[in-house]
Amino acid sequence: MVLSARCPGCGRSFAFDAATAASAAVVGDAGRGQPVVRRCYLCVCPGCRNVVRVPGSAAGAERSGVERPA
Repeated sequence: MVLSARCPGCGRSFAFDAATAASAAVVGDAGRGQPVVRRCYLCVCPGCRNVVRVPGSAAGAERSGVERPA
């Protein structure tokens, strides 16, 4: 499945294959101290080479954050 993403670092839009992207779990707060775990994809921006976190559902494949590689 090919998804689209937008890098918040350089603003470049690009597509990536979800089958080859890394998958991760993000823990957030659902309110009242209840944790919630969401799946996301980690892919590398072809422009600035930052790691971009993309929500796991195809319907919400917009940017949600950027993390610099180590």
